[in-house]
Amino acid sequence: AGDAELKPAYQRFASLETVEYLASKSHLDGHTKTQCVLLKARVLHASGDDEQALNLVRSLQDQAVKPKGASAIGKPAPVAPLLASRLASLQYEVALAIGNDEALENASVNLLSAFDGLLATWRNIATQPSGIGFLQYSERRHALHLALECTLRSGENREERALERLLAADACSTVSRRLGAAQISPARVMELCATLDSTLVYLVPTVKVTHRFIVDASGVAYAQLEGVGEFQGHFSAVLQALRNRPDAETTWPPASLQPDLQWLSQRLVPDGSSSLIYAG
Repeated sequence: AGDAELKPAYQRFASLETVEYLASKSHLDGHTKTQCVLLKARVLHASGDDEQALNLVRSLQDQAVKPKGASAIGKPAPVAPLLASRLASLQYEVALAIGNDEALENASVNLLSAFDGLLATWRNIATQPSGIGFLQYSERRHALHLALECTLRSGENREERALERLLAADACSTVSRRLGAAQISPARVMELCATLDSTLVYLVPTVKVTHRFIVDASGVAYAQLEGVGEFQGHFSAVLQALRNRPDAETTWPPASLQPDLQWLSQRLVPDGSSSLIYAG
């Protein structure tokens, strides 16, 4: 029992000792040292030392924007969008854990600003035949998740504002850019749903939660559902049954799938909808 209790503390000490050792090496370039300190802040946050983690993140943010060289005295240097996003994302998560209103407000401003910077970078990346894959990387998807979560926390029309951020990201995708599709507003989406007599279901799956936006002529509704793992468990059972279906005469769906289909329909099929458009 003693060893089991000591193990988490030992792992934390070993992790901190490792990153501090790496950060102290004089031959490391500035970028690598910054990543080591950022990793240390993550370890502190994971172990509950949020005040110290927040101080580290703030110091990194201050260093990242300090003037570079004599000719730039008084002028903040531009921060690489991905680094700004990493710092702002961790700052927001730590501030959320601390629960201090002022710290959370400052972190929210930084997070949304950094997310907008990521989108600006995305827009300037040349499209590729196989796509850009901007949201293929987990930390960028996580930034989108936090931006939505942050926007949905407070304020008027929070659902519409969160959807607007999602639509801004969607407009940067390879498909949208190849089609010449400009960013569309939530109000315009509602107009299109009214014209088509349809309901738009927009899903943003993440590890912990799935953001679901339902848009129709009457407005935007939001719900936070289970994470991607839960959905995959139910989807995989249905897909496996479809692959094994012997012929068109077989009774479908089999009774064994009813619990999975019911679970999925409750989350993916809004009540009273006759025509659905899915995105995500």
